[in-house]
Amino acid sequence: MSDLTNYLIGDDADYMDYIFSWPIFENENKLKAIIVDIDDTLSNAEHRRKHVESEPKNWHRFFQGMQCDTVNLHIKKVMDNYNSKVILLTDRTMQYKDITEKWLNDNNIKYNLLIMKPNEIKYINDFMFKEQIYKKQISRQYNVEYAIDDRQVVREMFEALNVKCYHPEYFKNK
Repeated sequence: MSDLTNYLIGDDADYMDYIFSWPIFENENKLKAIIVDIDDTLSNAEHRRKHVESEPKNWHRFFQGMQCDTVNLHIKKVMDNYNSKVILLTDRTMQYKDITEKWLNDNNIKYNLLIMKPNEIKYINDFMFKEQIYKKQISRQYNVEYAIDDRQVVREMFEALNVKCYHPEYFKNK
């Protein structure tokens, strides 16, 4: 995968350069963690998928309905039983932070870190955003044991980074 800034133009590229210029100090005693996606992984977004399955995609309507999502209980169980850090890494932008945190709280979801896209880069593909956040932030602080994500392109990206990544269905009968 290429560096995210190669896909950005103008202000977006400057913004990402700024974020990724922050000093990061590698932690020698990394904490164990798992990474979990939210939409269609932790949450069931089936009822709102119709907004993005055809052109033009209506991402605003898609995200507006997220408070009505149900929890995929098999993923919640994995998170509840994991004995170290749980990182939620989502393609949702910060404009939905309050709704997301309310949904997580209302559904008694336990997590340690929620990472969302800055509003300024909302049109960047999820796998590019997640790859850069993993490389520049998460991998320097955490020893990620595995990730869970519904999207094939994201799973392939994690696998290319030597992080085992499971489809949510993998945990359904565990």
